[in-house]
Amino acid sequence: MNSSKDDRGESKAKTVKSPTDRASYPGVSQADTTGGDFASDGDVQGEGNYDAAREYDDAQHAFAESGRVEQAAREAAPRSPDEQRQMEEAERLGKSRAKKDG
Repeated sequence: MNSSKDDRGESKAKTVKSPTDRASYPGVSQADTTGGDFASDGDVQGEGNYDAAREYDDAQHAFAESGRVEQAAREAAPRSPDEQRQMEEAERLGKSRAKKDG
């Protein structure tokens, strides 16, 4: 976002009034001005990228069916009591930020 100084010398943000105004700013693509992401074939992706979500989902299913899950779990296990504590603290912190049920 471009900024300028007011008559007191303080910075003030320049307001973008329309998509065509926004397109004139460096670093803003045409896709940013239209309000949506576009797939390579021109289909509107909207709020999410359906192609990427489908590819991720397929990869997760393939991994689950590959028989490598147990091995990956063993490799991800903590290697020391200190690493165990760090992992538990990270989990506690992540859960503390999660939305509460109810």
